[in-house]
Amino acid sequence: MPGIALRLFADRTGRTLDLDNKGYAQGPSWPIIDTLLSWNWISHLEVTWARRLLANCPQANDASALLLCYLFLAAKQGHLCVRIHDDFLDPPLEQLWTENASGDGEGNPFMEKFRQDLPGLQNLIRKGIAELPDDLVELLEPFCHKTNMPVCRWNRAFYLEKHWTDELRFCSELLRVARSTPKLEVDQTDVEQHIHALKSKGLLQEEQAKAVQQGCLGALTVISGGPGTGKTYTAGELIRTWWLALSEKSRLECRLILAAPTGKAAANLSASLGRVASSVEGLQGVKARTLHALLGLNSRGYSRNKVTDIHAADLIVVDECSMIDVHMMSALFSAVSSGSRLILLGDPHQLPPVEAGSLFADMIAAAKSSPALRGSVNQLHECLRAESKEIVTFAQAVHSGQKDCVLNILESEEHPLVSSLRLGSGSTAQQQQRLVHAIAPHFKFSNLDDPNTVLSEMGHFRLLTPLRKGDWGVDSLNKRVLNAVIARHSTEAPIAIPIMVVANDYRLELFNGDVGVLIRKRPPIVSQNDSRVDRLFDVDDYALFTSPDGSVRKLPAVTLPKYEYAYSMSVHKSQGSEFDHVIVLLPNGSEMFGREVLYTAVTRAKKSVQIWSQDQALAHIVEQNSHRTSSVSERLQALESREM
Repeated sequence: MPGIALRLFADRTGRTLDLDNKGYAQGPSWPIIDTLLSWNWISHLEVTWARRLLANCPQANDASALLLCYLFLAAKQGHLCVRIHDDFLDPPLEQLWTENASGDGEGNPFMEKFRQDLPGLQNLIRKGIAELPDDLVELLEPFCHKTNMPVCRWNRAFYLEKHWTDELRFCSELLRVARSTPKLEVDQTDVEQHIHALKSKGLLQEEQAKAVQQGCLGALTVISGGPGTGKTYTAGELIRTWWLALSEKSRLECRLILAAPTGKAAANLSASLGRVASSVEGLQGVKARTLHALLGLNSRGYSRNKVTDIHAADLIVVDECSMIDVHMMSALFSAVSSGSRLILLGDPHQLPPVEAGSLFADMIAAAKSSPALRGSVNQLHECLRAESKEIVTFAQAVHSGQKDCVLNILESEEHPLVSSLRLGSGSTAQQQQRLVHAIAPHFKFSNLDDPNTVLSEMGHFRLLTPLRKGDWGVDSLNKRVLNAVIARHSTEAPIAIPIMVVANDYRLELFNGDVGVLIRKRPPIVSQNDSRVDRLFDVDDYALFTSPDGSVRKLPAVTLPKYEYAYSMSVHKSQGSEFDHVIVLLPNGSEMFGREVLYTAVTRAKKSVQIWSQDQALAHIVEQNSHRTSSVSERLQALESREM
């Protein structure tokens, strides 16, 4: 008797799956697809989608099916489109399919076979262009919004319909916002005098001053820069300068909004810019919100039909923009009224969003050739934190893909703040024990009676890894470290455990990504094979969190939303956080994420970073990048040319 999932699949598609043979009981035979499926180069998800689209096309063959699988796999990994040229594919097949490959490393027979067959597979995908049925793909102009086809094509670029629509919506709204004139006028002389005063006192670098002036006078301002370059500080001075240059009447009428893609990033923005606002009369009480809340969207990014006040805003500041996907970014620009000032902050070299696209980086790249965007992008280059410059230099080498430079820095004694350590030989269990033995001592709390000390000490250290599951993933490592901490802990004293909230709770004002410390009267019961977190609390158990205003919040443990242990964090979840000392774990398999994951992890450290890696993972990860394919620059050029 088949399970419910198989019965539902059969009811909806009219076909049945033969999972024992890893194939389909019905449908045409695609020998090449079946071979790639057996090697895990593609998954059943891509093949199911291709079969669904080609269900009414009995003439469909390996070529058309492979093209659809390639497009869907690229979309699944965050690319907005694929480009199929005569001499190359973008993104490359080897970059996409390495993630699905059986095994890793040199000498893997599947890898060797794939490399041998790569030219043939690429040619088969090119052949698939002519084989795609007319009722599946529509050839469109770059500014065409309406389509009823599942696949959209513009020249050599192929899109899923939703990505075509979101990308065009973003490009159109971006041009509208950039070309608009701010409705609230400022006194330009006041702006220039205030900026000059800040520069003369050494409070603004030249590149920061340019960004402040652009933000006060223009409708769209992008402030881009790496760690320690003063993006948030510059935004704070921009807000102060803008406010002081307004007339008294405008100050009474204007509305300022702060936002970020996650609750944690919003809290950080409130804390940093709130200090600026509190020092300026009339700006007190400004608090950042998540983009979901600001735009009235649900957790999946779709409208809740909720009326929001973004349309009436005069100045909107959005932080951590590298984390915003194409759907959210297009919704943001669509909601901004013509005449509002929009300030975007972020580091384009960090990891791209979890969902599709890398619009912040695309926008910065497009500004080089777009007349409408030229002058809107301000890049901050100088690291202003003296203690972080060695780390920043290393991060820049990672971002540039300079493998030899990265390895030389790690091996040199001239860079004590950046070091590396091989995980070494031995069984996985032995290597894990060695790592846990090095980590556990960092989580000693000197005085549990002082909440400020507890929260301060929690930020001293963190282990970061790109993996969630498996022996080297966050879940497994957190439990191993907790067990090691418990083994050293006195049963007479309470235990302090770092935790991360993984679900938004608007009532408690706790958001996904918020990190705190759980104080338990007795150690929890931890099973290495069980993914659940022990929530059998004593009545006196509580958790500590830092509020946006810097104060400490103490909450009963029984009221906490869903959380996980946080001795180790995924690199994705660490974005927006900083720690004094960081260990970056790069086990084999990490290279699939590209150098952006290492750059992001390294730039979480303020004082020192140590990289633990296996085999050649470190060298391979610096050689790879997680660039996401789109047509933002080309579509902006087409839209601007059309309107000339």
